[in-house]
Amino acid sequence: MRSRKYPLEAVSRLRDQQVDLAAGELGRSTRALEGAQRTRAAAERALEGHRESAAGLRGAEREALARGELRAIDLAAGEAWGLRLATEERVLVGNADTARDKETQAEVRDREAKVQLATRKVDADGVDKHRARFDQAQRKDAEARDEEASSEAWRPKR
Repeated sequence: MRSRKYPLEAVSRLRDQQVDLAAGELGRSTRALEGAQRTRAAAERALEGHRESAAGLRGAEREALARGELRAIDLAAGEAWGLRLATEERVLVGNADTARDKETQAEVRDREAKVQLATRKVDADGVDKHRARFDQAQRKDAEARDEEASSEAWRPKR
């Protein structure tokens, strides 16, 4: 007698496909997270560079003012320059905040993808364990049939 076909073969294939899809999604979410981290780091570097540059220029302006090298028009231009710097800083702070928010969202998606992959692997593992038990039972049945056939073949005839 032939051994039976595994009755959950379609479920096994489906679970394996789901693991593959979840692994692909994890790869995409990890790449997105890495991109968001790079974007955040670049936005923070730009903000820090802007702040350092502004601090250096403000210091130079204060020194020139202390030496009496600035005129009233220079002070007015300096005030306009300060307003422009403040506006640029607000934009850069907004960019950095947006980049941090996107990074946080990417981290959440990455964690969700990891959980999804783990869940899919557990599901597939359950089917694999069932298949192993099924195969073991099939082997035992085959061995029992072989044993029965061999004992009948060697049984003395009366």
